[in-house]
Amino acid sequence: MQYQLKHHLFPSMPRNKYPLPRERLQSFAAENNVPGGYRESGEFEILKMNWNLYKQVAEADPVPGAPLTRGHAGQVAAIRETTIPAAK
Repeated sequence: MQYQLKHHLFPSMPRNKYPLPRERLQSFAAENNVPGGYRESGEFEILKMNWNLYKQVAEADPVPGAPLTRGHAGQVAAIRETTIPAAK
């Protein structure tokens, strides 16, 4: 199992201890009506969800006014004008 939530809740906890707070987190989710409740996903399920999210973002229409992803205007111009093969 993947323990991403536990890693973020308890960043200094050793990995072998991640299963310990499972029951407490389940009851917390139930008591606080967390949408979807407590969930655990397998490694390949998480990889597939991430891949689908990246695909969705890559295919999305650009957002007008969003900041450039390749730096500021001057940096973009420098990237376009460079003769480094990797920049093309």
